[in-house]
Amino acid sequence: MNLTQLINPVTMNNQGISARSGVHTSVLLLLVAAAALTRQYWKDSQMEFWLSSVLIVAAGIPHGALDHFVARHNRKKFDLTVYIFFYVVCAALYLTLWWFAPGIAFLIFLLITAWHFGETDFSCFADKKGAGLYSFVYGTAITMWLLMQDKPLLFRWTTLITGDNQTALSAVSRLAVVPVYTWFLLLCLILFLVGENRREYLRVKIPFLLFVLCLGQTSLLMGFILYFTGWHSVNALLHIKGSVFRDVEGKLMLEKALPATLSATSFLIVMGFMSNGAWLDRFGLPALFILLSILTVPHMIEMHRLYTHRSESTRSTGRKTTQAE
Repeated sequence: MNLTQLINPVTMNNQGISARSGVHTSVLLLLVAAAALTRQYWKDSQMEFWLSSVLIVAAGIPHGALDHFVARHNRKKFDLTVYIFFYVVCAALYLTLWWFAPGIAFLIFLLITAWHFGETDFSCFADKKGAGLYSFVYGTAITMWLLMQDKPLLFRWTTLITGDNQTALSAVSRLAVVPVYTWFLLLCLILFLVGENRREYLRVKIPFLLFVLCLGQTSLLMGFILYFTGWHSVNALLHIKGSVFRDVEGKLMLEKALPATLSATSFLIVMGFMSNGAWLDRFGLPALFILLSILTVPHMIEMHRLYTHRSESTRSTGRKTTQAE
Protein backbone atom coordinates (compact mmCIF):
# COMPACT_ATOMS: atom_id res chain seq x y z
CA MET A 1 0.00 0.00 0.00
CA ASN A 2 1.49 3.33 -1.06
CA LEU A 3 1.14 6.63 0.77
CA THR A 4 -1.77 7.82 -1.36
CA GLN A 5 -3.70 4.63 -0.64
CA LEU A 6 -2.91 4.90 3.07
CA ILE A 7 -4.44 8.33 3.55
CA ASN A 8 -7.03 8.04 0.79
CA PRO A 9 -10.55 6.96 1.73
CA VAL A 10 -11.33 6.64 -1.95
CA THR A 11 -9.64 5.14 -4.99
CA MET A 12 -10.32 5.59 -8.68
CA ASN A 13 -11.86 2.74 -10.66
CA ASN A 14 -13.97 2.32 -13.77
CA GLN A 15 -17.13 3.11 -11.85
CA GLY A 16 -15.83 6.38 -10.49
CA ILE A 17 -14.96 7.01 -6.86
CA SER A 18 -16.03 4.66 -4.10
CA ALA A 19 -14.95 3.92 -0.56
CA ARG A 20 -12.23 1.26 -0.39
CA SER A 21 -9.88 2.05 2.49
CA GLY A 22 -10.79 2.62 6.11
CA VAL A 23 -7.31 3.58 7.29
CA HIS A 24 -7.87 7.30 6.80
CA THR A 25 -11.22 7.11 8.60
CA SER A 26 -9.72 5.17 11.50
CA VAL A 27 -6.91 7.69 11.92
CA LEU A 28 -9.46 10.52 12.00
CA LEU A 29 -11.54 8.61 14.54
CA LEU A 30 -8.55 8.31 16.87
CA LEU A 31 -7.68 12.01 16.52
CA VAL A 32 -11.25 13.15 17.19
CA ALA A 33 -11.60 10.78 20.14
CA ALA A 34 -8.42 12.27 21.61
CA ALA A 35 -9.79 15.79 21.05
CA ALA A 36 -13.08 14.86 22.75
CA LEU A 37 -11.30 13.35 25.78
CA THR A 38 -9.08 16.42 26.25
CA ARG A 39 -11.58 19.17 25.41
CA GLN A 40 -11.57 20.54 28.97
CA TYR A 41 -8.00 21.72 28.31
CA TRP A 42 -8.60 23.56 25.02
CA LYS A 43 -12.32 24.34 24.65
CA ASP A 44 -13.16 28.08 24.63
CA SER A 45 -9.50 29.04 24.80
CA GLN A 46 -6.99 30.61 22.40
CA MET A 47 -5.58 27.11 21.95
CA GLU A 48 -8.81 26.17 20.15
CA PHE A 49 -8.36 29.11 17.78
CA TRP A 50 -4.73 28.27 17.02
CA LEU A 51 -5.40 24.55 16.58
CA SER A 52 -8.21 25.39 14.18
CA SER A 53 -5.92 27.78 12.30
CA VAL A 54 -3.21 25.12 11.93
CA LEU A 55 -5.70 22.60 10.56
CA ILE A 56 -7.11 25.15 8.09
CA VAL A 57 -3.62 26.01 6.85
CA ALA A 58 -2.58 22.35 6.60
CA ALA A 59 -5.60 21.10 4.62
CA GLY A 60 -8.44 23.59 4.33
CA ILE A 61 -6.67 26.35 2.40
CA PRO A 62 -4.66 24.09 0.03
CA HIS A 63 -7.78 22.41 -1.34
CA GLY A 64 -9.10 25.82 -2.44
CA ALA A 65 -5.70 27.13 -3.55
CA LEU A 66 -5.85 24.91 -6.64
CA ASP A 67 -9.06 26.40 -8.03
CA HIS A 68 -7.32 28.01 -11.03
CA PHE A 69 -5.79 24.65 -11.98
CA VAL A 70 -9.21 23.04 -11.69
CA ALA A 71 -10.66 25.80 -13.87
CA ARG A 72 -7.95 25.24 -16.49
CA HIS A 73 -8.81 21.55 -16.51
CA ASN A 74 -12.56 22.24 -16.82
CA ARG A 75 -12.29 24.51 -19.86
CA LYS A 76 -11.08 23.98 -23.41
CA LYS A 77 -9.95 27.59 -23.53
CA PHE A 78 -8.60 29.14 -20.35
CA ASP A 79 -7.50 32.70 -19.72
CA LEU A 80 -6.16 33.37 -16.22
CA THR A 81 -7.08 37.05 -16.36
CA VAL A 82 -10.67 36.29 -17.34
CA TYR A 83 -10.84 33.62 -14.65
CA ILE A 84 -9.58 35.97 -11.93
CA PHE A 85 -12.10 38.57 -13.10
CA PHE A 86 -14.91 35.98 -12.85
CA TYR A 87 -13.67 34.91 -9.41
CA VAL A 88 -13.59 38.48 -8.09
CA VAL A 89 -16.99 39.38 -9.58
CA CYS A 90 -18.61 36.26 -8.12
CA ALA A 91 -17.14 37.00 -4.69
CA ALA A 92 -18.11 40.68 -4.96
CA LEU A 93 -21.72 39.85 -5.80
CA TYR A 94 -22.01 37.61 -2.77
CA LEU A 95 -20.31 40.24 -0.60
CA THR A 96 -22.91 42.75 -1.81
CA LEU A 97 -25.65 40.36 -0.73
CA TRP A 98 -24.01 40.15 2.71
CA TRP A 99 -24.08 43.95 2.87
CA PHE A 100 -27.72 44.44 1.94
CA ALA A 101 -29.33 41.15 3.08
CA PRO A 102 -27.11 39.36 5.63
CA GLY A 103 -29.87 37.01 6.74
CA ILE A 104 -30.47 35.71 3.22
CA ALA A 105 -26.72 35.54 2.57
CA PHE A 106 -26.28 33.44 5.72
CA LEU A 107 -29.06 31.03 4.74
CA ILE A 108 -27.59 30.71 1.25
CA PHE A 109 -24.24 29.86 2.83
CA LEU A 110 -25.85 27.04 4.82
CA LEU A 111 -27.46 25.68 1.64
CA ILE A 112 -24.30 25.79 -0.45
CA THR A 113 -22.30 24.24 2.40
CA ALA A 114 -24.74 21.32 2.51
CA TRP A 115 -24.62 21.00 -1.27
CA HIS A 116 -20.81 21.19 -1.45
CA PHE A 117 -20.25 18.74 1.41
CA GLY A 118 -22.68 16.33 -0.22
CA GLU A 119 -21.26 16.61 -3.74
CA THR A 120 -17.65 16.21 -2.60
CA ASP A 121 -17.92 13.74 0.27
CA PHE A 122 -20.86 11.48 -0.55
CA SER A 123 -19.03 9.97 -3.51
CA CYS A 124 -16.88 8.13 -0.96
CA PHE A 125 -19.86 5.90 -0.26
CA ALA A 126 -21.69 5.64 -3.58
CA ASP A 127 -21.18 6.24 -7.28
CA LYS A 128 -23.00 9.05 -9.05
CA LYS A 129 -25.93 6.91 -10.18
CA GLY A 130 -29.00 8.22 -8.39
CA ALA A 131 -26.85 9.97 -5.80
CA GLY A 132 -28.05 13.56 -6.39
CA LEU A 133 -30.80 13.66 -3.77
CA TYR A 134 -28.93 11.35 -1.39
CA SER A 135 -25.83 13.55 -1.56
CA PHE A 136 -27.77 16.72 -0.70
CA VAL A 137 -29.53 14.98 2.20
CA TYR A 138 -26.11 13.73 3.36
CA GLY A 139 -24.67 17.26 3.16
CA THR A 140 -27.66 18.72 5.01
CA ALA A 141 -27.49 16.07 7.75
CA ILE A 142 -23.76 16.48 8.34
CA THR A 143 -23.97 20.30 8.30
CA MET A 144 -26.86 20.40 10.77
CA TRP A 145 -25.22 17.78 13.00
CA LEU A 146 -22.06 19.87 13.23
CA LEU A 147 -23.80 23.21 13.75
CA MET A 148 -26.53 22.18 16.21
CA GLN A 149 -24.20 20.72 18.86
CA ASP A 150 -24.04 24.01 20.77
CA LYS A 151 -27.23 25.95 20.06
CA PRO A 152 -26.52 28.94 22.38
CA LEU A 153 -23.14 29.44 20.70
CA LEU A 154 -24.72 29.04 17.25
CA PHE A 155 -27.27 31.75 18.11
CA ARG A 156 -24.45 34.00 19.33
CA TRP A 157 -22.44 33.45 16.14
CA THR A 158 -25.50 33.95 13.95
CA THR A 159 -26.23 37.23 15.77
CA LEU A 160 -22.64 38.43 15.29
CA ILE A 161 -22.36 37.35 11.66
CA THR A 162 -25.70 38.67 10.44
CA GLY A 163 -25.89 41.74 12.67
CA ASP A 164 -28.81 40.43 14.73
CA ASN A 165 -30.78 39.78 11.54
CA GLN A 166 -34.19 38.34 12.36
CA THR A 167 -34.41 36.32 9.12
CA ALA A 168 -31.38 34.23 10.00
CA LEU A 169 -32.22 33.98 13.69
CA SER A 170 -35.75 32.83 12.90
CA ALA A 171 -34.46 30.15 10.52
CA VAL A 172 -31.92 28.89 13.06
CA SER A 173 -34.64 28.83 15.71
CA ARG A 174 -36.80 26.61 13.52
CA LEU A 175 -33.90 24.29 12.78
CA ALA A 176 -33.07 24.10 16.49
CA VAL A 177 -36.50 22.55 17.14
CA VAL A 178 -35.33 19.35 15.45
CA PRO A 179 -33.52 17.08 17.98
CA VAL A 180 -29.84 17.07 17.09
CA TYR A 181 -29.60 13.26 16.96
CA THR A 182 -32.24 13.25 14.23
CA TRP A 183 -29.56 14.49 11.85
CA PHE A 184 -27.17 11.72 12.89
CA LEU A 185 -29.85 9.05 12.45
CA LEU A 186 -30.66 10.48 9.02
CA LEU A 187 -26.98 10.21 8.14
CA CYS A 188 -26.95 6.57 9.26
CA LEU A 189 -30.03 5.84 7.13
CA ILE A 190 -28.54 7.46 4.01
CA LEU A 191 -25.30 5.49 4.32
CA PHE A 192 -27.26 2.27 4.86
CA LEU A 193 -29.32 2.82 1.70
CA VAL A 194 -26.37 3.35 -0.65
CA GLY A 195 -23.61 1.02 -1.74
CA GLU A 196 -23.91 -2.54 -2.89
CA ASN A 197 -21.40 -4.07 -0.51
CA ARG A 198 -22.85 -4.25 3.03
CA ARG A 199 -19.48 -5.41 4.41
CA GLU A 200 -18.29 -1.91 3.57
CA TYR A 201 -20.09 -0.83 6.75
CA LEU A 202 -17.54 -2.68 8.88
CA ARG A 203 -14.56 -1.29 7.01
CA VAL A 204 -15.48 2.32 6.27
CA LYS A 205 -19.01 3.36 7.17
CA ILE A 206 -19.10 2.36 10.85
CA PRO A 207 -15.72 4.01 11.59
CA PHE A 208 -16.93 7.10 9.71
CA LEU A 209 -20.17 7.25 11.71
CA LEU A 210 -18.18 6.87 14.93
CA PHE A 211 -15.94 9.69 13.73
CA VAL A 212 -19.00 11.89 13.13
CA LEU A 213 -20.47 10.91 16.51
CA CYS A 214 -17.23 11.89 18.28
CA LEU A 215 -17.20 15.24 16.47
CA GLY A 216 -20.29 16.11 18.48
CA GLN A 217 -18.30 15.62 21.69
CA THR A 218 -15.67 18.24 20.85
CA SER A 219 -17.01 21.76 20.24
CA LEU A 220 -18.94 23.55 17.53
CA LEU A 221 -15.81 25.15 16.09
CA MET A 222 -13.45 22.21 16.47
CA GLY A 223 -16.00 19.66 15.27
CA PHE A 224 -16.67 21.66 12.12
CA ILE A 225 -12.96 22.27 11.49
CA LEU A 226 -12.01 18.61 12.00
CA TYR A 227 -14.66 17.49 9.53
CA PHE A 228 -13.84 20.26 7.05
CA THR A 229 -10.09 19.67 7.07
CA GLY A 230 -9.79 15.99 7.95
CA TRP A 231 -12.56 14.61 5.76
CA HIS A 232 -13.89 17.15 3.24
CA SER A 233 -10.62 18.87 2.27
CA VAL A 234 -8.68 15.61 1.98
CA ASN A 235 -11.41 14.16 -0.23
CA ALA A 236 -11.41 17.26 -2.43
CA LEU A 237 -7.60 17.22 -2.77
CA LEU A 238 -7.68 13.57 -3.80
CA HIS A 239 -10.46 14.21 -6.30
CA ILE A 240 -8.33 17.01 -7.79
CA LYS A 241 -5.31 14.70 -7.82
CA GLY A 242 -7.25 11.98 -9.63
CA SER A 243 -8.67 14.33 -12.27
CA VAL A 244 -6.48 17.40 -12.72
CA PHE A 245 -3.07 16.10 -11.60
CA ARG A 246 -3.49 12.48 -12.63
CA ASP A 247 0.02 12.22 -14.10
CA VAL A 248 1.70 14.36 -11.46
CA GLU A 249 3.06 13.36 -8.06
CA GLY A 250 1.03 14.50 -5.07
CA LYS A 251 4.04 16.43 -3.76
CA LEU A 252 4.18 18.55 -6.91
CA MET A 253 0.44 19.23 -6.71
CA LEU A 254 0.83 20.54 -3.16
CA GLU A 255 3.79 22.67 -4.25
CA LYS A 256 1.54 24.31 -6.86
CA ALA A 257 -0.92 25.13 -4.09
CA LEU A 258 1.82 26.68 -1.95
CA PRO A 259 1.77 30.32 -3.22
CA ALA A 260 -1.96 30.83 -2.64
CA THR A 261 -1.77 28.89 0.63
CA LEU A 262 1.06 31.09 1.95
CA SER A 263 -0.79 34.25 0.93
CA ALA A 264 -3.96 33.19 2.74
CA THR A 265 -1.96 32.03 5.76
CA SER A 266 -0.16 35.37 5.98
CA PHE A 267 -3.52 37.13 5.95
CA LEU A 268 -4.81 34.95 8.80
CA ILE A 269 -1.64 35.59 10.84
CA VAL A 270 -1.93 39.35 10.37
CA MET A 271 -5.61 39.24 11.30
CA GLY A 272 -4.83 37.17 14.39
CA PHE A 273 -2.15 39.60 15.61
CA MET A 274 -4.32 42.64 14.91
CA SER A 275 -7.10 41.21 17.06
CA ASN A 276 -4.73 39.71 19.66
CA GLY A 277 -6.45 36.37 19.06
CA ALA A 278 -9.83 37.84 20.01
CA TRP A 279 -11.44 36.52 16.82
CA LEU A 280 -14.86 36.10 18.43
CA ASP A 281 -15.23 39.80 19.12
CA ARG A 282 -17.83 42.00 17.50
CA PHE A 283 -15.93 42.40 14.22
CA GLY A 284 -13.41 39.52 14.05
CA LEU A 285 -15.74 36.58 13.48
CA PRO A 286 -18.05 38.32 10.98
CA ALA A 287 -15.06 39.51 8.92
CA LEU A 288 -13.42 36.08 8.84
CA PHE A 289 -16.67 34.21 8.21
CA ILE A 290 -17.79 36.50 5.39
CA LEU A 291 -14.34 36.34 3.79
CA LEU A 292 -14.42 32.55 3.76
CA SER A 293 -18.02 32.46 2.53
CA ILE A 294 -17.44 34.74 -0.47
CA LEU A 295 -14.50 32.54 -1.52
CA THR A 296 -16.61 29.41 -1.08
CA VAL A 297 -19.02 30.34 -3.88
CA PRO A 298 -16.52 30.44 -6.80
CA HIS A 299 -14.70 27.42 -5.32
CA MET A 300 -17.93 25.41 -5.20
CA ILE A 301 -18.73 26.36 -8.79
CA GLU A 302 -15.36 25.10 -10.05
CA MET A 303 -15.59 21.86 -8.08
CA HIS A 304 -19.13 21.29 -9.41
CA ARG A 305 -17.81 21.72 -12.95
CA LEU A 306 -15.03 19.25 -12.16
CA TYR A 307 -17.48 16.61 -10.94
CA THR A 308 -19.80 17.24 -13.89
CA HIS A 309 -16.91 16.99 -16.34
CA ARG A 310 -15.69 13.78 -14.71
CA SER A 311 -19.15 12.20 -14.77
CA GLU A 312 -19.52 13.01 -18.46
CA SER A 313 -16.07 11.55 -19.17
CA THR A 314 -16.95 8.39 -17.27
CA ARG A 315 -20.21 7.96 -19.20
CA SER A 316 -18.41 8.60 -22.49
CA THR A 317 -15.77 6.00 -21.64
CA GLY A 318 -18.48 3.53 -20.70
CA ARG A 319 -20.27 4.04 -24.04
CA LYS A 320 -17.05 3.56 -25.99
CA THR A 321 -16.29 0.34 -24.06
CA THR A 322 -19.80 -0.98 -24.75
CA GLN A 323 -19.52 -0.16 -28.46
CA ALA A 324 -16.11 -1.87 -28.66
CA GLU A 325 -17.53 -5.02 -27.13
